[in-house]
Parts: sequence; C-alpha cells; structure tokens
Amino acid sequence: MKTIILNNEYRCPDTCAVALGFFDGVHIGHRKILDEALARKDDRVKSAILTFLDREDFKPTNKRITTEEERFRIFSRLGFDYLFLCDFNEIRDMTCRDFCKKILVGSCNAIVAVCGRNFKFGKGACGSSDDLIRYMNGRAVVCEELKANGNTVSSTSIRALIQDGLIDKANALLFSPFSVPAEVVHGKELGRKIGVPTVNQQFPDSLTVPKFGVYVSRTFIDDESFPSVTNVGMHPTVNDKLMNAETHIIGFDKQLYGKTVTVEFLKYIRPEIKFASIDELRRQIKADIEEAAAYGKNLD
Repeated sequence: MKTIILNNEYRCPDTCAVALGFFDGVHIGHRKILDEALARKDDRVKSAILTFLDREDFKPTNKRITTEEERFRIFSRLGFDYLFLCDFNEIRDMTCRDFCKKILVGSCNAIVAVCGRNFKFGKGACGSSDDLIRYMNGRAVVCEELKANGNTVSSTSIRALIQDGLIDKANALLFSPFSVPAEVVHGKELGRKIGVPTVNQQFPDSLTVPKFGVYVSRTFIDDESFPSVTNVGMHPTVNDKLMNAETHIIGFDKQLYGKTVTVEFLKYIRPEIKFASIDELRRQIKADIEEAAAYGKNLD
C-alpha cells in the first residue's frame, strides 16, 4: 500500500475507487464501505482510502479505539493500493464542490467515491452523502448504516462498550481486538516480589481507557504472542496514584523495559478490589492467571 500525504501538486497516476472516512476501530460498519471500494478494484482501477491525519486539532477530546499506526496497518492488510492522507486544517474551509473537484477528482483521481450514509464534508461539515453524489456527478456509492442487536454500529457505541468493560462485545464488532501498544516502563516491581512478575505500561493519551479492572489478555512481543492477564487502574491495595496497565505474561519472564509491546484485551474478569493484605492479593492474582490461562488455550 502506498501512503501519500496530499498536497496541491499531487495527482495520483492511477484511477481509483476511493473510500471516505476516518474509520476509527475499523468496525464492521466501516468494512461495508471499505469492501465496496475494494470490490471495484481491477486491472484499470486501484483501491484507495482517503482519511485524515490524526492530529490534536482534529477532535482532540475524542479518544480513539485504534492508534493511527494500527489503523493504517489494517488498511494495508485489507489489500488497498493507496492511502491518501489529508491534513484537516488544510481542507476544513473548502466548499463541498472544491473538495470533490480538487481533492477527490484532482488529487486522488477518483472515478467513484464510497462513503457511509452519515458522511459529512465541506466547510462546517455542511455537505452530506447526497451532496457527495451530486458533486461527483453520480459517481458515488452510499452505504447504509449497519445494525447489530438492533443498534447502529458506530465508533462511539463501541467506545462506550470498552469503557463499560464489555470488551468481548466491542471486539465482536472490530476488525481485531481492542489493543494497547505502549512502552514497558518501570513500576514498583511488587508483582516480581510476590512471584507474579508484570510489565507496566502507560496508556497513550489518544486511546480510550477501558473500565478499571482485570482482563484476560494476549500480549504480543515482536512476532510472538502469549496469554496474559492485565489489570487496568490505580491498584488500590498498594495505594498507587498513577493509572496504568499492569500485565502478567504467562510463560514469559524476560526484561522488557523500554520495549513497545501490544496488549490485546479479550475478556473482563472482575473489578479492581482493595485487598486486606498482600497475601490475599497474591491468591486472587493466581486465580486470575488460572482463568486467563484456561481462556488462552482456546485462542488460535
């Protein structure tokens, strides 16, 4: 997949079917749009995505489900030929007509554009999916909203599931399980002292934080994955004042400080609890590990 940051001079040498959207999480509703663009790929037409660079000035209060890097990696795995990236500040004041003429047709060489029914574009988000059809002279496809269990699938609703600890329901709607890639940092090393070594990670500022508690997880180190159990929160038994993710990786006991590893969240086990003693905490952690290990045996 070729990644192009658009500017006034660029024009794609290939004609493209272009999917439009931010696609946070790349959920099953997004897949309808993306698959529609991919279906138009042939010897003469390339498949492409037009999306925004995720910068702080682009809805800064809206926490993400996926990092920008993971989002782009998924696009590549789906088989797109081009990823066109726009700086939101450079197009935010464009009229709908100019967006279609200069960006979609001019830069992306789009012969067809694909979007969702609720797609908005143009200055002040004044343009709708119907306007896209009009300004693209009918060369646009609009995908209807997808529902699951009677509810519209959206990044906002999936974000709420994650925040409520309903991680298995969120994952069922996503391209891949909700995950956190972050550097391993030093902690209090209490886990190692009580026989259950852990890796400590701070959540990236841009990512949604799941409900505090303990999760069955899977940890990816380089190209290898391990079953694991992860606690998200403040660790009340030891009066920690810093929210983080603390993961015990089953069958792994090497130092990872300074290395970025990815933790996938698979199942919510229980809320955070303040235990009466370290021994009580140790017993509960071992029970959590047993549950995680049993769950991990059923993973691919």
